[in-house]
Amino acid sequence: MKKLIIRIDDVHPRMNWGNFKYITSELLSKGQTALLGVIPDCKDPKLQFGSYQDDFWDYIRFLRSNGFVIAQHGYQHLYDTRGRSILVGEDQSEFSTHDYNTQFTKLDLGKNILIKENLSTDVFMAPGHHFDDITLKALSDAGFNYITDGYAFFPFRSKTSNLIYVPQLIARPHGTIFGVYTTCCHIDHMKITDIDEFLQKTNGYHIVSFSEASTMLHPIGTELLSKTVAEFLINVKRNFGRIKKKLLVS
Repeated sequence: MKKLIIRIDDVHPRMNWGNFKYITSELLSKGQTALLGVIPDCKDPKLQFGSYQDDFWDYIRFLRSNGFVIAQHGYQHLYDTRGRSILVGEDQSEFSTHDYNTQFTKLDLGKNILIKENLSTDVFMAPGHHFDDITLKALSDAGFNYITDGYAFFPFRSKTSNLIYVPQLIARPHGTIFGVYTTCCHIDHMKITDIDEFLQKTNGYHIVSFSEASTMLHPIGTELLSKTVAEFLINVKRNFGRIKKKLLVS
């Protein structure tokens, strides 16, 4: 059966707290967990949904004590540069195209905030899925071991950085009949019915924790084919989306 890791992005003290409490409570009631992309010091104005939640860090620690895994989702989630990345091409980024010292400093500042909150992690979640080779070097030097990203149907180890990628393919659970990968959920602007629908779709999967999934590396001899096919399918989906958008505009 296909294995799925539920990933919740953009977790910070001014997110849509009602939605976050709802989805995490539903997961707990089902005996399931999620990977939480925590932004250590969120300054992105687009993500300032509500008032600051004083119990935010306590609740994140509670979730971690119940099996949820924390990923460091960048540093401030500010896209202050633009350039090419390994996965998504030319786009805005918090990391790509910055020099090594800048990238390492951002990672280290974010990491220290999480350590202070007793939420140390070796899992990295790149804002916008945007990172480059320099990011990989900085991640390794900063003590990270995992990236929640990449095109493949199973986790795999980077040949250049020794980091383990746990693939992130698309935002919603889909019909692939095999594999181990994450599905990402941005909950700020979802309705409760949308969250219920999302969780309903996950019922067709074997939900596993990120910790479990990170050990389920590619079967021997299948990595290249899996990565090639997954990237091809994602690019087909993206190009179809662009064409559809242009047709709607015209």
